[in-house]
Amino acid sequence: MKHSALIIFLMWTLRSVAQMQALSEEEMTDSIGQAFVKLEQYQQDGLKFSRLDFGLDVIVQLNADRLVLGEYPRLGENQAADIHFDNFALGHIEDGKIVPFEMKDPFIEWAYDDSSGRTQLTGLRFGFGDSKGKMSFDIKSLTGNIDVLLKGNYAADTWLGTFNVDAKSRANLVDANGNLDPIRATLVGVSNGTSFDAVAFGFIPISLPVDNCRVTGFGVNDNVCFSLANYKSLDVGEKKADGSFDFASGLFLSFQSRDMRWGDISKGESLVQTYKGAFFNIPNGSLTLTPEQALNGIPRAQTEFIDRGIGRF
Repeated sequence: MKHSALIIFLMWTLRSVAQMQALSEEEMTDSIGQAFVKLEQYQQDGLKFSRLDFGLDVIVQLNADRLVLGEYPRLGENQAADIHFDNFALGHIEDGKIVPFEMKDPFIEWAYDDSSGRTQLTGLRFGFGDSKGKMSFDIKSLTGNIDVLLKGNYAADTWLGTFNVDAKSRANLVDANGNLDPIRATLVGVSNGTSFDAVAFGFIPISLPVDNCRVTGFGVNDNVCFSLANYKSLDVGEKKADGSFDFASGLFLSFQSRDMRWGDISKGESLVQTYKGAFFNIPNGSLTLTPEQALNGIPRAQTEFIDRGIGRF
């Protein structure tokens, strides 16, 4: 009889605490973790999107032997995979201490098309609201975006002699001929048809044309396409005036069955054009390279405590 009464009491108690009631705004304000998981939906470009946001901060220092995504034959491409990094790492080691890679507000987003009367998954995206830190790799091929600004003094040979001109231009993923090539790229450089803005003699503005990976005009004939393999570590984030980096939005990895754009324009997000297959968007804060740095590359940051002879120390 005692056991029966106890069981009835427990059932009644469990039933009572399981009842759900709406909280007032004041109660929500006093609650912790109210936005831990949030689902949003929107429509754009004829597609429907659903995004699951997680209110988390992620701090990591990791190493991977290889990161290979989108490995399949692709017409007109020599590389075997959309994305292929060897010795991939997030975070680094400095003065014997771990400096982690930091990410905020991770999310999973999927896009689907129901215009035919059937719901068809079009794309899947994994990303972060903000991120900063060092990302290291040996890049074999990259499908995606990487933000680089070439800026510095270039030698100009003129009939008056050789002078230095201060020039700058935006660099993108290109092929060996200087054409824009964001798919399975192995080079980064100033694309054909893009001008190299320069200042001659300290006050004369000039525009130098670029063709076939070379700057032409005003006596400048420098190569402006460089191997991605030369850049072993990149600072992800928004570069500040003092040279340090703060959090930047836009880090994501996506997979799509067709060319499409990601980003909710109604929320003021930047739209990013992606391409069929795997795509990696790297917001490295307009990495600025001098001519020497562009040519010689960026050495790898230390990512392991012990030198095992594999290029991570």
